[in-house]
Amino acid sequence: MNRSSFSRFAPTPLLMLALPILYLLPGCTGGETPPAAANGEAITLLRAGDYTVAYTGQLDAGPLISGTLVAERTAHLKSELNGAVSSVAVRPGERVRRGQLLLTLSVPTVGVQTTVGRSSERAAQLAADIANRDVGRMKSLLANGAVSRSELEQAEAHAELSLAQLDDARARRSAAEADAQRTRIVAPFSGIVLARAVNAGDIIQAGDPLVTVIDPTCLELEAGLPASHAASARVGATIVLRVAGGADTVATARIVRILPAVDPTTRQVRVIASIGNAHDQYLTGAFVEGRIAAVSRRALLIPSVAVDTLSGGASVAKIAAGTVRHVPVTVGLLTPDGLSIEILSGLRTGDTILT
Repeated sequence: MNRSSFSRFAPTPLLMLALPILYLLPGCTGGETPPAAANGEAITLLRAGDYTVAYTGQLDAGPLISGTLVAERTAHLKSELNGAVSSVAVRPGERVRRGQLLLTLSVPTVGVQTTVGRSSERAAQLAADIANRDVGRMKSLLANGAVSRSELEQAEAHAELSLAQLDDARARRSAAEADAQRTRIVAPFSGIVLARAVNAGDIIQAGDPLVTVIDPTCLELEAGLPASHAASARVGATIVLRVAGGADTVATARIVRILPAVDPTTRQVRVIASIGNAHDQYLTGAFVEGRIAAVSRRALLIPSVAVDTLSGGASVAKIAAGTVRHVPVTVGLLTPDGLSIEILSGLRTGDTILT
């Protein structure tokens, strides 16, 4: 354990202890003799970091959990048309805004279909207008007795047919324009281009991958929790995580979903937690591990390295009245970082111990 981790526990930079067995003088060169006490016992000098003080602090503990960070919003954009890539406007790693053009596709039939669709709509509209005017004229003639009612009904049926043809032409024109829009691939949301699968000139088919865009501002942790610990997890609970690749990088996540089923293969429950990432301090794909804060209480804590378990039980070297003696203790939970451990009995707040 790094001594600097416990510098906050040291009340003074130097302690003198009378130890009957140890003959240590930290900082002295070999050959120098430690000072002696009046009763002939050797004096050991302890420096900051060699001892610490038991303190009452916040204990957050729970079952271990690990997994991989993924972007909460990920868009895998694929082609909906057959054609070729005519131009590419972005590269992997670049930031994009919602609606920004990423690349364009060249599909010759789309332009023809759009032109034909618009022309057909104009022709159908003209035919419908003429049919409606014929209906109005037939009504006037019928009032004067110049035409029969059956002739009016024929004109009205023709007008209805013209309207149906107009609706069909409008639908064809709308579909052609939609295909034209599909030749322009734009960002569905603001984020970062994670991958680009094509280059200008590539021939593509419908369904081929084009670009992947992620929103890095909010990440998710997908992890498996042993079914025996499922009761320790709840929606809203905090997870304290350590990000791989940076020993001092600690993330705080919050459980947002717990799947109510046990995987028959791993016998684990799937837990999904959300992690804020407004400053891009965490990377997607990073492996993280930590603990669910299932327990949150005030507890008596000491550095975990100060506990001796080699003798079969747990004990600590307690400093009192200038001497050291081993006292048995009852230990509880470790803190999520593993640096401190809970003491249930054997010590009190303020007791000084060797680390």
